[in-house]
Amino acid sequence: MSSLDAEQRITSQKAFWASIWLYNFALTATKISILFQYLRIFSGRRFQIACYSVLAFVSVYGTWTLFGNIFLCSPVSFFWDKSITLGTCLDQATVWFTNAGVNVAQELLILFMPLPMVRRLDIPTSLKRVLIAVFALGGW
Repeated sequence: MSSLDAEQRITSQKAFWASIWLYNFALTATKISILFQYLRIFSGRRFQIACYSVLAFVSVYGTWTLFGNIFLCSPVSFFWDKSITLGTCLDQATVWFTNAGVNVAQELLILFMPLPMVRRLDIPTSLKRVLIAVFALGGW
């Protein structure tokens, strides 16, 4: 960044700002699509209630992270142009590390959700192991 001129720094920061909220949108959309797929595959009432609960949490938190990252600074343009007087930003490191922690927790929950359902399937143990391995690949 130190080798860029002022206009290049602003362009770089604008692209960075856009990438943050686009990343959060894509991450949330991916989690939601996986949860909807779970609802199609598994029909147990308790599992579906749990899945809808996680879906609601992921949706609400994803919406918060999307708008929270778009409006991280006030005015928004202060994110890329620090010369604006009276501009403020939330502590970016705190916001990003909190989001990262919650995202990891959501991903682990989504990864492990189907395992009890797979264990209950009336199929040979070797096939259960293969199916669990397929789900585990999603965490890799």
